[in-house]
Amino acid sequence: PTLPPTPFPTPSPTLMPTPLPTPSPTPVPTLSPTPSPIPPPTLQPTRLPTLSPQPQPQPQPQPTSSPPPPPPPPAPAPPSSNFAYNVVLASGTSLGRGTWVSSPNNRYKFGLNSEGELRLLDGTTTVWKSGVLSADKAYMQTDGNFLTRLANSQ
Repeated sequence: PTLPPTPFPTPSPTLMPTPLPTPSPTPVPTLSPTPSPIPPPTLQPTRLPTLSPQPQPQPQPQPTSSPPPPPPPPAPAPPSSNFAYNVVLASGTSLGRGTWVSSPNNRYKFGLNSEGELRLLDGTTTVWKSGVLSADKAYMQTDGNFLTRLANSQ
């Protein structure tokens, strides 16, 4: 084939590029995950042992003796050394009407009432009475006898 005429001035010939061989693609580095140095241990849950109830031995009844008897009540305290002195009249003394001597706890009274009768009282209750009225005084003699006297007698 013929080529058309070249215009004047003639341009310099263009060289056709020589095809270069296509390089094969370079593999692009891919980032891969870095493996961990040592994986941490994973603890697997363990099952707790289940205990089934075990029969417990039952206590065997033992023969029992009867309970000990209660201790005896304590003995009353002995009276103080001046018990009799506080309760009775001293030798050679007397009680007039309306005069009384009392027990240490003041529960009992002994004396002449206002009518001149000798009485033993528990609180306000008469426990004993002489049955003789009009005594003016009651005497404790030195020999231990106790007597009542009218006003005109000695």
